[in-house]
Amino acid sequence: MLWAHARPCDGLEHVRARPAEHGLDVYLFVRAASDQSAVDQMRALLGRVDQPAARHGFGVVLD
Repeated sequence: MLWAHARPCDGLEHVRARPAEHGLDVYLFVRAASDQSAVDQMRALLGRVDQPAARHGFGVVLD
């Protein structure tokens, strides 16, 4: 779902998911000019994924 909603400006290069007690931890690897740019890019992507994920019973929680 992340790849389906990713845009070139997001800089998404790799996604890794690992099981966790609360569900899945998902690590997003991105190309960005700075750490803050990376955070902003991923917040925008996860914002676009939130509603489609909810329709499938998933939630997006940012740490």
